[in-house]
Amino acid sequence: MDGNVGVIPVGQSNGQPVLFGPLVRLRQLAALACGLIRFDPDVRVEAADWVRVEGGANTPVQVDGEMLCALPVEISLHPQRLQLILPMV
Repeated sequence: MDGNVGVIPVGQSNGQPVLFGPLVRLRQLAALACGLIRFDPDVRVEAADWVRVEGGANTPVQVDGEMLCALPVEISLHPQRLQLILPMV
């Protein structure tokens, strides 16, 4: 998905609501950590130029474990690449 925001919407499967419990979320988190989330039948992976996330008023948004803002929020990529210089290991 180079050049796009990776979007993983959850909550519907084939247009039908999906019931979520703690075990389903745990399975999805494990799949996400292992890079296998795209194989979950209740998850659809899409690419977008930008994403707007809406929800309940004052719902906090967390980025890298830090509270960033509250919903609604729009997410997009910066038009320029970040260049990193890393030591050879």
